Amino acid sequence: MEKDQASRFIHDLLKHAISKNASDIFISADFPPAMKIDGKITPVAPQPLTAQHTKELVRSVMNDRQTEEFEATREANFAISPPGIGRFRVSAYVQQGSAGMVLRKINTEIPTLDITGGAPELHQRFDQLVTRAVALGRKVMDRCNLTITQLPNYRYLPAFLAEHQVEVVASLARKQNNTQMASNWMREIQQLPSLTLVNLDELLAHAAAEIAARHRLRGSDAVYVAVARRFGATLITLDAEQQERAAAVVPVRGPA
Repeated sequence: MEKDQASRFIHDLLKHAISKNASDIFISADFPPAMKIDGKITPVAPQPLTAQHTKELVRSVMNDRQTEEFEATREANFAISPPGIGRFRVSAYVQQGSAGMVLRKINTEIPTLDITGGAPELHQRFDQLVTRAVALGRKVMDRCNLTITQLPNYRYLPAFLAEHQVEVVASLARKQNNTQMASNWMREIQQLPSLTLVNLDELLAHAAAEIAARHRLRGSDAVYVAVARRFGATLITLDAEQQERAAAVVPVRGPA
């Protein structure tokens, strides 16, 4: 297989991977080329590749420096960007004397802008960043320092974040010994337009207790699951353990 032929083969394979929304492409001796699609590795050709084929295919995506590194260390990691196809991370290796590689698609689009940094709202261009990201159709998450909204110059933030549908990730610090701050926060939260207050009544408490016992959930986590089940809602959580155990009761996912 000539280098030009090997390059065309790889480019066609990458285009096929893009069309199938595959995350990874596998090139290994004695196996057909394969792709990981929806978490499942699937062969994409009937015939296995020979060791000579995989050697030529691996070399076809390398420049001279990468080839030298590969020959010296028997491994190489780099990125390629075939024009009009996309960007891929390449991990090349030698296993049992035969060359192989895994190519992983790099997502060059940013569907979610996750803003962090302690108190990102203090940055003078925070509002501009949020506004422009939303205008570009991006979802915005703000890892917010909630206490900042109590400062006179930042009391507009809750309304601003709600207007731009920013997902806020935050925690309320305990032991502040500040009852006024707690009261202020209660008023702010009650004014959120999409807020639904749910009373923890006896039926809900019993349902949460049953869920906690059957699915080994912490008490507060079981309450969240019980509320989601009552309203037929999807539970959104960053807690991996809660995602795993609550999935038997309600639809669960992480923040989009």
